[in-house]
Amino acid sequence: MRIDRALLALTALLATAPAADGNVLARTRLEQILSGFDYLPSRAALEQALAGDLSQLLVVVNSSDPAVTVGMRARAYRALGQFPDNIARAALTSAVVAFRDSDDRLERIYLMAAIEGLGENGGTDAVPALAANLTSELRDVRAAAALALAATSSPAACSPLRVQNTRETNPQVKAALQTALDRIDPLCLTGGR
Repeated sequence: MRIDRALLALTALLATAPAADGNVLARTRLEQILSGFDYLPSRAALEQALAGDLSQLLVVVNSSDPAVTVGMRARAYRALGQFPDNIARAALTSAVVAFRDSDDRLERIYLMAAIEGLGENGGTDAVPALAANLTSELRDVRAAAALALAATSSPAACSPLRVQNTRETNPQVKAALQTALDRIDPLCLTGGR
């Protein structure tokens, strides 16, 4: 019993350890902070690692290097969402459009990460690209698109969210749509169509 508790405590300690120390094989500080399990580094940590060079994140999202893991690449897409920058928005929009109809399972992961990032910093300009994903055959993509549309804080997101909410039959997506509408409802009432 004592060993089980010790093992459980050790497991909890390792699971909560800082992600930056998690990948001893990472070659750069950026790779280290993008290596944590479902961990998105703070903007401050990213700015420190990037030293003002946002293009390093673009290198990660476009990398075919096997040392750049799927998780690192997905977190890089999500991290781009923390930078309200035209280059970041263009990269995220491009990924959302490029991966939208992909059957590749990894590209679907990248699509959902790019959707999340674009929702965080895309504003009204991101609404068309995000709304197009509300009709995806994949429920996870539809749910991610709904939440990302709310994150845009744009009244232009109200109409596509309302329309999809009337059509959606999947309970998971329906819940995401309702959450999105609840978040953006004040904007819908004042300026949304």
